[in-house]
Amino acid sequence: MYRSNKMKVRCLLVGVVTLFVAGLLTVPGYAKIDPKTLTGVWLLEEGNGKVAKDSSGNKNDGNLMGNPKWVDGKFGKAMEFNGVSDYVDLPQLPEQTNQPLSFTAWIKWGGSTATTRGVWGYTNVATVNCHFEIQAAGMRLRLGDINKTGMPSPPVNQWASVGFTYDGTTARYYLNGTEVGSFSGNTGTIFGPEAALGHITGVSDAGRFFDGLIDEAAIFNQALKKEDIQAIMNQGLGRALGITAVSSAGKLAGTWGDIKR
Repeated sequence: MYRSNKMKVRCLLVGVVTLFVAGLLTVPGYAKIDPKTLTGVWLLEEGNGKVAKDSSGNKNDGNLMGNPKWVDGKFGKAMEFNGVSDYVDLPQLPEQTNQPLSFTAWIKWGGSTATTRGVWGYTNVATVNCHFEIQAAGMRLRLGDINKTGMPSPPVNQWASVGFTYDGTTARYYLNGTEVGSFSGNTGTIFGPEAALGHITGVSDAGRFFDGLIDEAAIFNQALKKEDIQAIMNQGLGRALGITAVSSAGKLAGTWGDIKR
């Protein structure tokens, strides 16, 4: 009788664990977004130091320029930028022509439009510019030869999920999981120069520094779908992409990049 009850308890525990693991593996977003499509992931969880580590495994670590501060973020830690001189300098990205691309991040914008507020991008004297920025007239996205301004700005002093996708033909801008702007065309050749978080770098621009907080930024070499954007927004970047191992206490235990290395 005792052995029979012990066997029942053991079977019950195995069943519970199996269901728990199955539940983790079927969370929307885990199977839909391939980590191999990542160019760079900056979770900004370090909390100290002068480097924003890339969790994609591609070694695109960013260097902190100026004096951005590590603060509490939307998920764990985040980076606070002063709108004057702070940014994260990212490595040079490979050139691409009319190829799929996506970017996502959480931002908490301070509200000033005294100058353009760059979320991510770079510019130079050619047409390979990439701008994702807040202007007085609204949000602007430029991808090389195509450009749109006046799209809805994120709310002031509130966390907002922002991002864009480009599938080789159409660019789409997402705000809090909803598509709120789109335009079509060929980008031409983009990338090559260094880009930045919290600033639009380049030889032809002065300023364009972000005023506020940025958390969980990522660049993809594919056009994310709406449900992917929403999964990242709802679950957090690391969990939605499956690049973060989460312990039972909810602590970050490791990243895809760590596992690959």
